Amino acid sequence: MSKRPGLNVNCESDRSATLVTSMELPRGITGFRHVDDPPLPDCDLAAFRGHCHAVARALNGRVIRIETPVRGVESNFARAVLELPSGRVAVLLNSHFPVVTFAEPPAEGGATVRFIDEPGLAEVFRSFGVYEVVGVSELAAPLMPAQCQRLAPTEQEQIDYWRPQCVGEVVFNFWD
Repeated sequence: MSKRPGLNVNCESDRSATLVTSMELPRGITGFRHVDDPPLPDCDLAAFRGHCHAVARALNGRVIRIETPVRGVESNFARAVLELPSGRVAVLLNSHFPVVTFAEPPAEGGATVRFIDEPGLAEVFRSFGVYEVVGVSELAAPLMPAQCQRLAPTEQEQIDYWRPQCVGEVVFNFWD
């Protein structure tokens, strides 16, 4: 395991926002499992792709690109970049649970994740009845031990190694 230089996940939120620290992390959310553990669930990436195109059309935008995770490499999430009338936004989907959030689009080849709130996008993604949409206040909340109780020992080892500072660094990670 090698730590990737330059990875930057924002763990700060607007001080006026109420931090939600009750998000209990389900076993497998990190994308790691022991070889003897049962396989992790997979999100329907084809449906996510279709939903991203539907959202872009509904908001008078277009899909720039959709990046799907490669097993065992870098990230545990898919990322779609949409061009909307208000600007570009990245939509992140955890690979194993239908958890969606929004971020600033990355620079070419960049590994920076800067979460942002997009209420209009959140509303449309929630309307599909498939996704749990989480905002900056939840993702920027400090990672608490009680949130990690359901994680597998292998996931706990990864948390001990990578030392994430906030929930977002666990749910949307670049660990290898």
